[in-house]
Amino acid sequence: MKKYLILLLLAVVAPALKAQESDEAVLTKISSGQTVTATTRSAARLFADKDDLTSVIYILTVGSSVEVIGLDSTYYHVMSEGNEGYIKKSQAIIDVTPKIAAETGSPETTAVSQETDQASSTGVAAQTATTSRLADLQARYDTKTAQSIFERKIWKGMNTDMVIDSWGNPQKINRTIVPDSVTEEWLYTSTWLYFEDDILVSWGPIEK
Repeated sequence: MKKYLILLLLAVVAPALKAQESDEAVLTKISSGQTVTATTRSAARLFADKDDLTSVIYILTVGSSVEVIGLDSTYYHVMSEGNEGYIKKSQAIIDVTPKIAAETGSPETTAVSQETDQASSTGVAAQTATTSRLADLQARYDTKTAQSIFERKIWKGMNTDMVIDSWGNPQKINRTIVPDSVTEEWLYTSTWLYFEDDILVSWGPIEK
């Protein structure tokens, strides 16, 4: 009986120890000057202040790469496109190989020749991006939902991740936090969207 209790205790404690070691390893890399990056596995709000949930700088889409410069039990302290802020650890995963460093090529490898047919390159890139976007949506949603999002449609009951996949990040977010719920008004160029607890409930034109 005692043997089984010990095994059960190890099964419960081991994952926690592993997670703690992982955080320590990340901090060790950061302290030693190594670049550490993470990739978002869902849409993630980038907060200017982790203690102020209204301090959203913008929303990172799925698959966004950020540089991790610190962490605590709940948040990663990150840099994203020159903005310093915080994202929830549950919404990102540490990259085995730093993506930001890997994607930063030398001028010789990233420079585009002036003789390149830019119009052709742009067309191919746009087609590739469109195909990639649809494939990504189909991997995460059922066929009908993926197609609707691909066509930039919105409907009541969508969550915030789905809306970002369809319309992209809003230009501005007005957030109201009460003890039992969070409501948000997302402002796009000509349309406002209203969310209750991350669910789209209504929208309309912005009056100018």
